[in-house]
Amino acid sequence: RALGEELEGSEEDQVRKAQHILWEGWDISQGKALGSILGRFNDPFPVFKRIVALANRYMYTLPPWERTDVAVEGGIGFDFTACPCYDLCVKEGVPELTKAFCDMDWQLAEYFPPQIEFKREQTLGDGADHCDFRYYRR
Repeated sequence: RALGEELEGSEEDQVRKAQHILWEGWDISQGKALGSILGRFNDPFPVFKRIVALANRYMYTLPPWERTDVAVEGGIGFDFTACPCYDLCVKEGVPELTKAFCDMDWQLAEYFPPQIEFKREQTLGDGADHCDFRYYRR
């Protein structure tokens, strides 16, 4: 709430400033390391699938996360119907700042090798009933 009160400007400006704060505070070495490891494989997609499966198994299995695997032709997918980042922003009265958290997924995807494509069409923060995560082999 304090962040929302301190950020000046339009809603778009506030989101952009929050994105900068979150991204700068996140340890990007993890994203770079993942991208570097995956980039060493001729076909990084099978390794990526295993890493995502482990992350989903151990990081996103307990409430307040609610995740469902989705069959995706030519890739892997899952939907989140509950997210603590979204819940926190709504609870604190700054739901518009959820976008700053959601956009970190796109930031991380920038480190993926070109053979892996991330797509997302909707998020809880945009008013959808779930966040869709789709990863495809290019």
